[in-house]
Amino acid sequence: MGVISQFRGLPRQIYLLSFVRTIMAMGTFVFAFISLMASSTLGFNEFQIGNVMFFVAVAAVIGSLSGGKLADAFGRKKMFLLADGLAVLTIILAGFFCKTAVALVFMVLSYAFSNMATPIIAAMITDYSDEKNRAECFSILYLSQNIGFAIGPSIGGLLFHNYMQWAFFGQGILFALSGVWMCLFVKESYVPAKRQGNAGSEREYGNRAAGQERLKGADESLLRSLWHRPVVFAFVLCLIALTACYQEISFMLPLQFAELFGIEAGSRYSGFIWSVNALVCVTGTPLIISASKKNNQLLNIALASLLYAAGFAVNGFVGRIGLFYAAVVIWTTGEILVSTGAGVFIANYAPETHRARYQSLYEVARGFGRGIGPNLFGFYLLTHSFRQAWTLTSFACVAAGGCVLALYFAERRIKARGKETPDCSEGSARNAG
Repeated sequence: MGVISQFRGLPRQIYLLSFVRTIMAMGTFVFAFISLMASSTLGFNEFQIGNVMFFVAVAAVIGSLSGGKLADAFGRKKMFLLADGLAVLTIILAGFFCKTAVALVFMVLSYAFSNMATPIIAAMITDYSDEKNRAECFSILYLSQNIGFAIGPSIGGLLFHNYMQWAFFGQGILFALSGVWMCLFVKESYVPAKRQGNAGSEREYGNRAAGQERLKGADESLLRSLWHRPVVFAFVLCLIALTACYQEISFMLPLQFAELFGIEAGSRYSGFIWSVNALVCVTGTPLIISASKKNNQLLNIALASLLYAAGFAVNGFVGRIGLFYAAVVIWTTGEILVSTGAGVFIANYAPETHRARYQSLYEVARGFGRGIGPNLFGFYLLTHSFRQAWTLTSFACVAAGGCVLALYFAERRIKARGKETPDCSEGSARNAG
């Protein structure tokens, strides 16, 4: 299958949802600059900034879990529109207080609401895809997201220093546009009251009786469901560790740039780093997915851990902006493998009645990682250099990659004994390599 042609012929709703994600990703003017804003505008030190990032992470976890639960209980589209509307309102309010600490409160709330929306889109992608095209569907979602990231942070970096208030307002406008697109063009993919024993369930689970049996678990809690799928639970723990390391790009790198190049140049370079990251994602995702989609996703993510380690190590030993951009290519390759593989892996294990909640696990892992990482490294930076901190980050990535590799072998042993969960039989068996 060709690099581009692999994305053709997918369900129309997949493309429409991907465009929603593009608009939302463009509206990331402010979130990419939280640490720089807390430092340069509010005068926080590294440890205080770490605490701010911790509250942001908690908001992400609460938002993701709430969005997943509500979307499974009441339907995807209406819950997305609710979350998006609240995100717009709170980020606009933050703009009116952008020179004060009050803005951080509204930013945290907006971050929570925008994270409510993210797993809902992923769940809708799962609803409209099947085992045969799920890797491609999640890849085009990720690709679309990074088209937005290629545009948004660069504009935000230019606005941040001289027109900070319009960075907030611009983010609110783009969030509002994503809600309008969802309202007008995207169809509801899941109506809980109408799914009992429907034809889709018969096709997915083999027959009506099997479908009815699985749908009986609709009221089962997420934790109870994970108890029966320990591989997913362990995988989420590994994602937390990897995200804690990855988050240092948002936390440490802007502070390092400010120290090396000054506040104004540092803010510009921080925005450009994310634009380079997004451009690499856009150009590299089709190639990387074409080469890796038949592999076991755990092996892909173990490789990604090593790429993270290599790219982050470069950040600790260079001082020229061009070399920082070169490092972006390395760690972004790892990001592509993690971001596309994690969604597919989790989707293959998710019961139909828990898809939004299972997709929220990825955001929950990211949220915990974002909270743990800045706090730990913010405390570490009080007495250590950026070089030492990046070295520690690299070692942590290697350790996390070893755990993912161990999980791969554990999963193979479980399948060899015939104890895999029924929900992942087809997809995970294909991904087992």
